[in-house]
Amino acid sequence: MTRTAATVSNALLDQLPEGSNAEAIADYFWRLVGNTEPFPRRLEGSIAMALPVTIVSLPSLTVSQIEGWLRERQVRCPINLSDRRLSACVVAQGGHGVIFVDGADSEDERRFSVAHDAGHFLADYWLPRVSVLHRMGESIQPVLDGFRPPTTEERVHGLVIGLPLPAFSNLMDRDEDGLADTRHAIAREDVADQVALELLAPRRDFERLRKKSRIDLDAPDAVEHTAKLAIAAFGLPARIAARLAERYTMRAKSSRSIRQILDM
Repeated sequence: MTRTAATVSNALLDQLPEGSNAEAIADYFWRLVGNTEPFPRRLEGSIAMALPVTIVSLPSLTVSQIEGWLRERQVRCPINLSDRRLSACVVAQGGHGVIFVDGADSEDERRFSVAHDAGHFLADYWLPRVSVLHRMGESIQPVLDGFRPPTTEERVHGLVIGLPLPAFSNLMDRDEDGLADTRHAIAREDVADQVALELLAPRRDFERLRKKSRIDLDAPDAVEHTAKLAIAAFGLPARIAARLAERYTMRAKSSRSIRQILDM
C-alpha cells in the first residue's frame, strides 16, 4: 500500500526528519518501506511501497510530453516552460507525485534519475506536507491542495513551519537550458543529489567498501579505482561515481592527515 499522510503510523510521524539532512531522509524512507534493498538498488518497487508516487517512462522525454501526459489524465499542474529534452522530472499535487524518466537512457542513468527525483519529492514536497498535516490537522489539507486560502491563524502557523506549495515540479526556477538559475534552486538540486546518493550508495556502505578494498590513497589512479568500485557495487552512472569517488578520496586523505598531525 502506498503511503499517504493519513496512512503513516503515529510512530513514524513522531520520527519525521527535520531539515534537509540527506542521510536522515534516506533512513526515514527505508523505515517507510520496512526493509532495505540489496545493492545495486532499483528503488522503483520500494518507492511504490512507501510513497504515493507513480513512475512513468517515456521515450525521448520532453516538457511537451509531460504536459500531454498530464493533460490526458486531466491533471492540472501547469509547468509553464518552453519545450526541451529532459532526463527526468517529478510533478506533485494533492499529496501524490509522478516521476517521469527518459526510457531511452541507460539503466544506471535511469536509476540515478529516479533516486534524484524521489529525493526532490521527499525533501521538497511530501515530508513538509506530512509534517504540516501532522501538526495542524486534516483541516489544512484544502489549503495545501490550493482549494482555499489559509485563515489568519493558519498563516501565523505557516510562517513558523512553512506551508508547502499546492503543486510542485523540479523544473521550476530553471533557465532555458534546464539549469538551476537561483540559489534556492541550486540548493534544492544539491539536496536531491545527496538524498539520491544516500539511497543508492549510502556513505556508511561506501566507506566500508573503500576500506575493504585497501586502495592506496596516494596512487595517481586512486579516484579512478574508487569510481570503478562504486559503479560495480552500487550501479551508479560513471559521471556520478567519479564525483563521489573524488569526494570520498579527498575526505579520506584529509582524515588521515588530521590523524597524523594528532599523533605527532
